[in-house]
Amino acid sequence: MAIITLRPTGLNGGYTNQLTGSSGTTRYDLIDEDTPDDSDYVYSAANTSSVLSDFYDFDDSSNLGTINSATLYARCRYVNIGAGDPGYIAAVALAFLNPTHTGSWQNLTTSWALYSAALSSPTWAIINSTIYQLSTQNYAANSKNYEQVQCSQLYLVVDYTPKPSTVGVKKSTAEALRSAGCI
Repeated sequence: MAIITLRPTGLNGGYTNQLTGSSGTTRYDLIDEDTPDDSDYVYSAANTSSVLSDFYDFDDSSNLGTINSATLYARCRYVNIGAGDPGYIAAVALAFLNPTHTGSWQNLTTSWALYSAALSSPTWAIINSTIYQLSTQNYAANSKNYEQVQCSQLYLVVDYTPKPSTVGVKKSTAEALRSAGCI
């Protein structure tokens, strides 16, 4: 088995993107690091309990073999904005828009933590054509006090079985593997 990690390469222009970046204008750059950089993140700027989302395109991957599993991860937390604790917990949900699959809402903690959602029956064609959705929901007690969702990473981990290599294999063996559907 092998693992490949895919990261956002841009916002998908076919949807209304609603999150705010802590700096700059290209929000996908704030969440695509290999190592978390918690000083830059996307967040729900609105003092509202409405669901806000960004929609991301990811790296295209080649057909590397048979996929065993694919899991989308987001590194998020909530920060209390205001004078007191509103008594609510902010939440995040991850979704795959091709095929349509919405992950369940997951309550956040005040510390940075990983949240995940699995893609069921993934293929390379599905992974390469999927738009990945990061949705956040702040919880507001009043106009001066709410919990803001912040996310510093978004990535897809694909576990797959590589195709057998034919490098250095005698032609007759390679032909036998091909005819048996192994390569």
